[in-house]
Amino acid sequence: MKKDQSLKPCNTDQNQDKQRFIVMPFQPEPEQEYNGIGLGLHFFIGNIMAVQTLLKEFWFGWRANKLFKNQVEMVEFCQGKNSLDNIEQLAREQEIKYWLNGTYVQDNNSINLSLTLSIFNGNTKEHSKKFIIDLSDNLIGFRNEFMDWLSEFSLSFEDAQ
Repeated sequence: MKKDQSLKPCNTDQNQDKQRFIVMPFQPEPEQEYNGIGLGLHFFIGNIMAVQTLLKEFWFGWRANKLFKNQVEMVEFCQGKNSLDNIEQLAREQEIKYWLNGTYVQDNNSINLSLTLSIFNGNTKEHSKKFIIDLSDNLIGFRNEFMDWLSEFSLSFEDAQ
């Protein structure tokens, strides 16, 4: 590399026009004891979304200090003890177009996951879907069903992904 060349972070220019899609940790339903599954599913879905070339920024952790007043509030959110009631305002302030949140209940070999995708595009639209995640198929069935659901909102994945 020449002395006068500077290194640029590899994703600044290419991500400039992409929309933000935030995946929040999924909260346990009232009858479900907190077990960390919601945070694990958050990372799993964030990894699915990371290959979506139309979007950027998937893990809420990058914005945690702007979404929660302190760490205790964030932990209580993950445990289902509180909620974010002002997501429309937060989405506007943080320039987030897509906001995915939900709840879960774990059974023996499956997880019932209820998701809500909020789309902030001038007027707010919410789309909900219930998924039954079969743990015996290594989450492949859920991944495929989730990706198919997103295609309903013009968020399809390229075949190679």
